[in-house]
Amino acid sequence: MVALLLSLLLIALRGRTLRRADVLLLGIAGTASMGFSYPAIFTLGGVEIANLITAPKGKWKAILMNRWIAYYIWIISFGVLYFWVIAGAMQNQALQNAWSPEYPKSIFDIPWLLESFKQFFSNPLGFHGISEEAAIVAFIIGCIAFFQQKRTKLLILTAPILATLVATYLHKYPFRTRLIFFLTPFFILFIAEGIAYLFSQVKKCKSIAILGIAIGCIVLLPPAVEAGRLLFFPKIKRSMRPIIEYTKTHGKPGDTLFVDAGNSPDQFQYYAERNGYSASDYIFGYNKFLILDQFSKQRWKDFQYQSGKLKSGQRVWFVFSGLNKQEKMLVKPRLDQLGQKLDHCDRPGAFTYLYQLK
Repeated sequence: MVALLLSLLLIALRGRTLRRADVLLLGIAGTASMGFSYPAIFTLGGVEIANLITAPKGKWKAILMNRWIAYYIWIISFGVLYFWVIAGAMQNQALQNAWSPEYPKSIFDIPWLLESFKQFFSNPLGFHGISEEAAIVAFIIGCIAFFQQKRTKLLILTAPILATLVATYLHKYPFRTRLIFFLTPFFILFIAEGIAYLFSQVKKCKSIAILGIAIGCIVLLPPAVEAGRLLFFPKIKRSMRPIIEYTKTHGKPGDTLFVDAGNSPDQFQYYAERNGYSASDYIFGYNKFLILDQFSKQRWKDFQYQSGKLKSGQRVWFVFSGLNKQEKMLVKPRLDQLGQKLDHCDRPGAFTYLYQLK
C-alpha cells in the first residue's frame, strides 16, 4: 500500500516546481512512509531518481534545487531509522546467518539473479505451476511493450526494483519472500501490461489475441477461484478463540487450564481475559512435554509439584496450538498416562483435552 501511494504521489509531481509548503509536506510524507514501511526508502529513492532522469531536458537541476529540503528530510529520517532500529537488527548474528545464503556471490552472479526473478513469481506473488510460467511470459511481454511504447513508465516502475537489487548486491537487504512483498504491485502492472498488449493485437493477428486470452485466464483463474473459496471456507491457522470459549462453557468451577508453553502465550491470554479467566485459572506448561524421548511421568510429577496448581484428582484442560502432525500424535498417549479423559474439542490449529488427573 505504501509503495503504491508513494508512486502515485511522486509520479503526479513529476516535472513540477513545488511551493515551499508542498516541499515540506513531501518531506514529511516520505518520513511517515518509512515509519509505516522500512523499504519505502527504495520506492522514494527509486521513483524520484527516475523522475529526475526523465524530467524535461535541462529541468532536472531546477527540480533538484526546488526539492532539496524534502530530500534532506528523507535522508535524515532514514539515517535516524537506520541507526535507531535497522543497525541493531543487522548486528543480530542469527538473522545474518539466516539471510547470508540468499545474497548474490558477486555482481556477475547471473544464475542468482535469474533464480531470484523466477522465485518472485511463486513467493511472494503466489503463482505456481503453469500459472507461474504464464505470469513470467506476460511479465516479459509487458516489459517489451513498455520499452517500445512507454519508456518513461518502464523506468519509473522498475526503479524501486532496481533500487532494492542494488541494496541486495551490497548485501544490505535480501531479495527474498516477504521482505520484497512491497514490490508486488510493480510486477503485477507489468503482467497486466503484457496481457493487455496481447489483447491489443486482435486486429493484426487473432492468434496472438487468443494467446493473450489464454495467458489471462491461466493467470487470473487460480487466484479468483481461491478467493471465492476463501469467502466460504476461510483459512484458520490457530483457532484459539473457540477453544477458550469451549473450556469456559463446558468447564466447572475449580478447573485449571494447562497451556502448551511451546507457543506464544499472548493469543491465549487475550482470549482468556475476554472470557473471564484470571491468571490464577491457568498455567503454562513446561517445554519438554512434546519433545520426543524427553517426557516421563517423573518429569510431569516434578512439574506438577513445582507449579503448585495441579493436584491429584483435579480436572485440567490441556490446551495446545500450532502443533505439527507428529507433535499432535504425541499428546493423547502422554495425557493418558496422567489421568482419565473426560472431554475433547478440536479446531483448526488448536485443540484441548479435559482430563481428571490420577
